[in-house]
Amino acid sequence: LINNTFFLIATNYGGIFACYSIEKDRRQKFYRLHVIENERRRIAQTQERLEKIISEDGLTRLGNRRDLQRRTVQCVAQFRASLQPTAVIVLDLDNFKQVNDNFGHVAGDEVLKKTSAIILGYLRDVDFAFRYGGDEFVIFLPGRSALEGIVTAAKIRAEFREWSESSAVSESTNLGLSIGITEFCSVVDTVESIMHRGDEALYKAKRRGKGLIVVIPGHASKIQATASSDDLLSL
Repeated sequence: LINNTFFLIATNYGGIFACYSIEKDRRQKFYRLHVIENERRRIAQTQERLEKIISEDGLTRLGNRRDLQRRTVQCVAQFRASLQPTAVIVLDLDNFKQVNDNFGHVAGDEVLKKTSAIILGYLRDVDFAFRYGGDEFVIFLPGRSALEGIVTAAKIRAEFREWSESSAVSESTNLGLSIGITEFCSVVDTVESIMHRGDEALYKAKRRGKGLIVVIPGHASKIQATASSDDLLSL
């Protein structure tokens, strides 16, 4: 009887201790997994913030050249998968140097920030905008051709013109906006080839009187009348 009683007591205490050990181990594992998951989430958030910092222009909050390069790779991959073009709009401020010379760089920075705000106001969730450098901006419109990009470009230019005409900085500077448009249309397109075509269109807009929209489609086609012939040139 004593032996049986001792055996039962020992078995009960042993079971209790085993259950306690198992439960303790489970709790410790859960706590460690919880800590690891929180650490992973914190690291992911930190990486996301760092990625945003190194991919964002500090003044305008648009993408910078690094982000432009990354998005170009994505657009080329998208074209390979779907054969849908991506319109590329290159914008440059006319007579911007006069703003800095006459009103100072603080006023110049305000013009750049206002330009970026106008650009962002006409973009879809799938579109991207970048400050390419100085007073030059670039817009990607995935799923739209160069011809379809004319509508967005014309709206941006119209609002910028309306704002600049009422702005004090335009009184002695004749501030304006010239625009060149092209598109991704080849599996071998790169940021260099795209920017070369976009800049070519932009420079022709400036040489022909500034304030114009010049389009260089990636394929042979005719421009439909979506803007005044005085303002829009197809090449």
